[in-house]
Amino acid sequence: MVRISEEKTISLDAPNGVRTVEATLFVSNVSSLPAYDGLSGRIMVPGSAALIPDEGRVFLLGFDNEWHEWGGEE
Repeated sequence: MVRISEEKTISLDAPNGVRTVEATLFVSNVSSLPAYDGLSGRIMVPGSAALIPDEGRVFLLGFDNEWHEWGGEE
Protein backbone atom coordinates (compact mmCIF):
# COMPACT_ATOMS: atom_id res chain seq x y z
CA MET A 1 0.00 0.00 0.00
CA VAL A 2 1.12 3.55 -0.78
CA ARG A 3 -0.49 6.67 0.65
CA ILE A 4 0.52 10.18 -0.31
CA SER A 5 0.78 12.24 2.86
CA GLU A 6 2.01 15.50 1.32
CA GLU A 7 3.02 16.72 -2.08
CA LYS A 8 4.25 19.97 -3.53
CA THR A 9 3.85 20.57 -7.26
CA ILE A 10 7.14 21.64 -8.82
CA SER A 11 5.92 21.83 -12.43
CA LEU A 12 3.08 20.73 -14.67
CA ASP A 13 3.33 19.22 -18.13
CA ALA A 14 0.03 20.72 -19.28
CA PRO A 15 -0.49 18.74 -22.52
CA ASN A 16 0.06 15.41 -20.74
CA GLY A 17 -1.34 16.44 -17.36
CA VAL A 18 1.71 15.01 -15.56
CA ARG A 19 2.89 16.88 -12.47
CA THR A 20 6.45 16.89 -11.18
CA VAL A 21 6.13 16.71 -7.39
CA GLU A 22 8.12 16.56 -4.19
CA ALA A 23 6.20 13.97 -2.16
CA THR A 24 6.07 12.38 1.26
CA LEU A 25 4.66 8.87 1.18
CA PHE A 26 3.65 6.24 3.70
CA VAL A 27 4.26 2.73 2.38
CA SER A 28 3.55 -0.67 3.87
CA ASN A 29 6.94 -2.27 3.07
CA VAL A 30 10.09 -1.90 0.95
CA SER A 31 8.63 -3.83 -1.97
CA SER A 32 5.81 -1.24 -2.12
CA LEU A 33 8.19 1.67 -2.79
CA PRO A 34 7.02 3.11 -6.13
CA ALA A 35 9.37 4.05 -8.95
CA TYR A 36 10.01 7.78 -9.33
CA ASP A 37 7.40 7.75 -12.11
CA GLY A 38 5.21 5.07 -10.51
CA LEU A 39 2.43 7.28 -9.12
CA SER A 40 -0.40 8.01 -11.53
CA GLY A 41 -0.04 11.44 -13.12
CA ARG A 42 3.09 12.28 -11.14
CA ILE A 43 6.87 12.20 -11.43
CA MET A 44 8.65 12.48 -8.08
CA VAL A 45 11.78 14.59 -7.74
CA PRO A 46 14.90 13.79 -5.73
CA GLY A 47 14.35 14.55 -2.05
CA SER A 48 10.92 12.92 -2.00
CA ALA A 49 10.54 10.75 1.10
CA ALA A 50 8.90 7.42 1.89
CA LEU A 51 8.22 6.26 5.44
CA ILE A 52 7.56 2.66 6.47
CA PRO A 53 5.96 3.06 9.91
CA ASP A 54 5.73 -0.64 10.79
CA GLU A 55 9.48 -1.06 10.26
CA GLY A 56 10.64 2.38 11.46
CA ARG A 57 12.46 3.00 8.18
CA VAL A 58 12.81 6.14 6.05
CA PHE A 59 13.82 6.27 2.40
CA LEU A 60 14.77 9.27 0.26
CA LEU A 61 14.66 9.48 -3.52
CA GLY A 62 18.14 10.23 -4.82
CA PHE A 63 19.33 12.06 -7.93
CA ASP A 64 19.69 8.63 -9.54
CA ASN A 65 15.88 8.23 -9.17
CA GLU A 66 16.38 5.31 -6.77
CA TRP A 67 15.26 5.00 -3.14
CA HIS A 68 18.04 5.09 -0.52
CA GLU A 69 17.52 4.26 3.13
CA TRP A 70 18.21 7.14 5.48
CA GLY A 71 21.11 6.02 7.65
CA GLY A 72 21.41 2.77 5.68
CA GLU A 73 24.68 1.26 4.59
CA GLU A 74 26.28 2.52 1.38
